[in-house]
Amino acid sequence: MRSLFWIVLLSGLLAVATAAAEDEAAGEQAKVEKSTEDGEAKAKGAETEPPPWGLGISVKTTTPSSTLIKDQNLTYTQRAFTSVDFSPSWSFNDHLDVEGSVGFSKEWFPHGNTILDQDTYINDVALGISSGWEVPDFGTKASIGLELGIPTSRFSRAESLLFSVTPSVSLTQQFKILSGLSFGLSGSVTRSEYEFTTGSTDGAEISCSTAEQCERLQNTGVRNARYVLSASGRISLKPVKWLSLGVSGGVVRYHLYGLTDGEATDWDEPLPAEEDMLTVVDPSDTREYFTYGLSMGFNPIDVVSLGIGASSTVPQFTPDQGRYTPFFNRQTNYYATLRLDVAAFVSRITEL
Repeated sequence: MRSLFWIVLLSGLLAVATAAAEDEAAGEQAKVEKSTEDGEAKAKGAETEPPPWGLGISVKTTTPSSTLIKDQNLTYTQRAFTSVDFSPSWSFNDHLDVEGSVGFSKEWFPHGNTILDQDTYINDVALGISSGWEVPDFGTKASIGLELGIPTSRFSRAESLLFSVTPSVSLTQQFKILSGLSFGLSGSVTRSEYEFTTGSTDGAEISCSTAEQCERLQNTGVRNARYVLSASGRISLKPVKWLSLGVSGGVVRYHLYGLTDGEATDWDEPLPAEEDMLTVVDPSDTREYFTYGLSMGFNPIDVVSLGIGASSTVPQFTPDQGRYTPFFNRQTNYYATLRLDVAAFVSRITEL
């Protein structure tokens, strides 16, 4: 009986020890599995979470329609511009971003209008802050922004620009059609501060390369603009994920510095005698022009995107008081853009 008692006791102790060992092993296995799951979740989050910083490098080449269609002007002139822009950004959270833009441009063909043909020149510097929100389940996005323009380009300095401030607002509605259909509205007001009410942009060393700069030649004239109001709409469609199509249109209104009595129309000549001075009866200090755009974008991977399109900026009327044809007219510029997302490129390299 005593031996049977010890046998039963030893068997019980062995069973308890075995159960404890099994429980400990199960606990260690659970810890390992939990650690593995946490590591996988962190790795997955690291892959999907974009970095807070960003840097885009874009190369854009633009040529006017008069270069492609020789009979648009009496004298055929080739013109083409390439601009390289660097756009750093930082995202503090889902609703607040800061960004900047700096770059330079190159004119490729001599055209005889300026001394510095085929020159390379720096563009204006822009610093901005923006905030955006999205309405869940409705596909509606809204954003506001504020941009500070710093006159580093030769053209802005010739205008005697000191700085410009541009608040803006935009609203985008997305629809679940194909890979994405969206409709957007945007508006902005630019307040510019100048040293003088008129610029000196007619010098031989000044060449206009953008629609806004060349606008003085056909619409605004020599006076600088205190305010510029802009409103536009855009419709874009993505038939597939890597292809996007867009069409846009808008109106821009310039509020120029006032033309006072006694100012001559030719700024290079002295004022006439008092009895011959001009009298402003019904001054017009506003100018308007319309903008149109067509674009096609290719984005096969998140690192590189390509784009081609046509943009047109025209006054209200043609010289014979007619209307310009939207999208395609003698003021149309054709462009091709290549953009590199440096942040996405670095993320892909680090994942290897």
